Amino acid sequence: MGPTLSEVNETAIQPYMAGEMDTTVALDTAIAPMRRFMLSNTRRDDLSAVMNMGRIPTPETLSEIPTTAVVSAFVLSELKTAFVIAIKVYLPFLVIDIVIANVLLSMGMMVLPPVIISLPFKLMLFVLMDGWNLLVRSMAAGFGGV
Repeated sequence: MGPTLSEVNETAIQPYMAGEMDTTVALDTAIAPMRRFMLSNTRRDDLSAVMNMGRIPTPETLSEIPTTAVVSAFVLSELKTAFVIAIKVYLPFLVIDIVIANVLLSMGMMVLPPVIISLPFKLMLFVLMDGWNLLVRSMAAGFGGV
C-alpha cells in the first residue's frame, strides 16, 4: 500500500497542507487512488454481495460504485483473508494438541492437561518453520503477489 499512500500524500495531503487545495478537492483527489487500491484488492463476489445488500443497481463502470460500497467490500474481503490465514495457522496447532493428548492418554496421564505439554511444541513449530515470516508473506501476498 506504500505506493498508494505516497500518491495520496503527493497529490492531496501536501497540496492541502500548503493551502493550495480546498478540503473537498483534496478529499476527492485522495480518494481516487484509495478506491483504485481497494477495488484491485477486493473479491468481486464480496463487492457483489455488498451491492446486493445495499440494493445498489449494477453500474456500467467501476467509478459509478459508491465509495461506501467499495470500502465495505474491501473490509469484508480482508476479513475473509484473515480468517483463511487464521485457519492455516490453527490447524497444525490443533494436530499437535490431538497428538499430545493421545500420547498422554496412552501413558495413563489423564490428570495432566495436554495444553501444558503441547504449548512448547507449538511455539517450537512456529519458530522452526519461521512462522512470522510466513504469516507476513501471506498477508502481503494478498496485496501485491509477493
